[in-house]
Amino acid sequence: MDLTINFIKEQNLLLILFFAAFIISSLTSGLAGLPYLEVVSKTIPPDRRGEFFAWRFGLAGLGSIIASIFVRWILEPEGPFTFPYNYGILSLIFCFSERYL
Repeated sequence: MDLTINFIKEQNLLLILFFAAFIISSLTSGLAGLPYLEVVSKTIPPDRRGEFFAWRFGLAGLGSIIASIFVRWILEPEGPFTFPYNYGILSLIFCFSERYL
């Protein structure tokens, strides 16, 4: 997805390739969710799963608030990057966060 945003200049092709990459990314993320829940169900006792998911969703919500400030800074018209490079940087960060976090 990052490569399509940063290296393709023709707008119609960029739009088509972006949505194709986004759909592929979404489908693979959805498929990865099933093994994750399988591991959670085998490693966390049933009486502690509620606490686990509460902490997970609570920290994710806090992280999303912090990340929204960063995203607003990147996407500002007076921000450090112009279109489409600001979106390319955000998709690159998404790629690394999905891989390493």
